[in-house]
Amino acid sequence: LASLSAEECHGASFVAAAFDVELDAAQWAAFVDREREYALVDVDVAEDPPVDGDASTSTTTTTTRGLMCARSSDVELDKKQHLLRGKKNRGGHDSHHGDASWGVWHWPASSGLLPADMYLRHCLLAVAKAGALAARSFEDDTLLADRRTTLRAYLAQPGVRDAVMRATPPADLARRFGG
Repeated sequence: LASLSAEECHGASFVAAAFDVELDAAQWAAFVDREREYALVDVDVAEDPPVDGDASTSTTTTTTRGLMCARSSDVELDKKQHLLRGKKNRGGHDSHHGDASWGVWHWPASSGLLPADMYLRHCLLAVAKAGALAARSFEDDTLLADRRTTLRAYLAQPGVRDAVMRATPPADLARRFGG
């Protein structure tokens, strides 16, 4: 397994969607459980004015605080697994430490790890709905596991974008991963 997330990079930025969400205690617990592979971090969010061509729209950028799913570690994921579920790992042991087949974050830059076509298709369809600025940012500001190759460069390789866009989810995931 691997995961798509943000990680700190001083001087960098990217376009993202921000939502105001009110969660009760049960919904918050479900969110934390579902997103347990991430570090949930409080970040500055620059709210740019809408890019809609309306001259009456404010041109002032405001900053607020938001919650972001950021890169974590397999050690932290292991801790959360035990706290949230109280379960042992697949082998019935208390820890995943040292089990190279388990985890999300252990992939070295040299691993050759590539995005899963079905999930990448979902992300591309979803970001396209946010407009050209968001789509460009996603492709130009997202790096593969090697931390060098942009998503745009990966998708530009012969046949890759076509293969990704042909990758459809199984019926039971079609709604969730349909973009």
